[in-house]
Amino acid sequence: MKHYKLMVLALAVLLCGAFTAWAAGGPKAVVDLTDYTFSPVPEGTEVKHDFILQNKGDEALKVERVHTG
Repeated sequence: MKHYKLMVLALAVLLCGAFTAWAAGGPKAVVDLTDYTFSPVPEGTEVKHDFILQNKGDEALKVERVHTG
């Protein structure tokens, strides 16, 4: 019986920690499209594509280390 109570207590502590981390919020980056393939273009032609990045979190989102492929 002691082991059962200890397991229930450990589970309750674990769930409280998980809920606290979830409730804390923070930034949340949401991107609908993560890659884009251009159709063939003549060499030397400049091509562009906009990726829409939204912050669906409740804190500022800091974007770093953006790389082209």
